[in-house]
Amino acid sequence: MKRTSLLRLVVGPLAVTAVFSGVFVAVAPSGSAAEIGSLSFSALTGQDSAFAMTTSGPCPTEPTNATNFLVRVENDASVPGNTANLPSPLDSPFLNGNTAGSSLPGGTDAGPFTVQAQATLGNFAADNGLVSGLGDGTYSITLVCRTALASASLGDYVGRILVSNNGANVTEVATATPDATTTTLAPSTLTPAWGATVNMVVAVANTDTPATKPTGTVAIKKGATVLGTGILANGTATVLVDSLGLGGNTVNAVYTPNDTADFVASTSPGSTLTVALGVPTLLRAATLSGAVKVGGTAVCNSGTWALATSYKYEFLKNGVVAQ
Repeated sequence: MKRTSLLRLVVGPLAVTAVFSGVFVAVAPSGSAAEIGSLSFSALTGQDSAFAMTTSGPCPTEPTNATNFLVRVENDASVPGNTANLPSPLDSPFLNGNTAGSSLPGGTDAGPFTVQAQATLGNFAADNGLVSGLGDGTYSITLVCRTALASASLGDYVGRILVSNNGANVTEVATATPDATTTTLAPSTLTPAWGATVNMVVAVANTDTPATKPTGTVAIKKGATVLGTGILANGTATVLVDSLGLGGNTVNAVYTPNDTADFVASTSPGSTLTVALGVPTLLRAATLSGAVKVGGTAVCNSGTWALATSYKYEFLKNGVVAQ
């Protein structure tokens, strides 16, 4: 068994502290869920420095037990020729033991939270068999949100560190974050006639780097139904929609980026279009053909109307409906 020194941590802002003592085994990595955000570091200057980790958002569910967190240290496989020296990923409980009913930060009603490590990376490495500490190279550190019984991973916050100068220096590797966006929808009219085509003008703005225009596609949706799609050009797109029903129609524009590493998807506020049935207009009158005489067969050839939803034809004799 290996003693692990990444033992005592404080989670802010609730100042919940869990203390470990004794010996435990570094367990095999549990199944990882999807990456749900980034992990940043503060006060991390070397393997002997205490440091804190801050997530970019909450855990998917509100953890009520300290075992809902796990830290994983592993070689960063995304770096070609990486010389990091961990033969396999190492998992270590970040917090352990019941918090006496207090909820830890995280969950759908919370935001980012910070975990303060009270031990160092050097202690962690030495107690797991790396006597000289972590070797030069790039490592990924993952904070795993887990279920109440720690049986499944709900989502990962991932950060990267670079060990250099023969293990003396540790720096954070900046993680590129996608630019935030806002989507707006401007219909050409809010009161279209039934059957009319509406120009849905969509604009997607980059709120982080305005000069860089978002790329991708937009969809006009009524609930889950897609009414039309378009491709952004210089941050805008016009989608033609002619399938609105009578009465009120609340629609949104949904932006999907070409690459989620570049831009964040966004949805416009709802726009309500009220469709009214206009006055039908006769475009071409109906005509009769065939033998219009006793015993003959007369055929009514349909006329053409605009904005008419149904048709009814009657034969007139001297201006009176024939019986």
